[in-house]
Amino acid sequence: MRILVVALVALGSVACVPADAPIAVMKDGKIAEIQNCPPLKDEYKRECLLLTCESTLFNRATIPAHARIVASRSEINFSDNASLSRHFVKFPEADKFRYAMCEMSGAKIVFVRELSARDQDW
Repeated sequence: MRILVVALVALGSVACVPADAPIAVMKDGKIAEIQNCPPLKDEYKRECLLLTCESTLFNRATIPAHARIVASRSEINFSDNASLSRHFVKFPEADKFRYAMCEMSGAKIVFVRELSARDQDW
């Protein structure tokens, strides 16, 4: 069975979205496929980058399968290199929250890592 999850799930809501909006197809608790990326509209660029980051975090086991991402945020155009972006996710595990991030150059992952909870201000 395939479950479609919209890019906004990371923000804690599932809603009806336009047919061309980026979506993630989940399988076995991980993102199996990202649809509608690259986006046809510039307004979806951030969502495509964020879904690519989330997929990589699942695939590299930085986030465990079946983890529920409860919050996400992105930093775009934060440096002199306009193609760099950073994407952060927050997910619960046991009785605490864990955090992870990706840095990307365009649509390519530069690196991923788990972040220390004490350094996060969400």
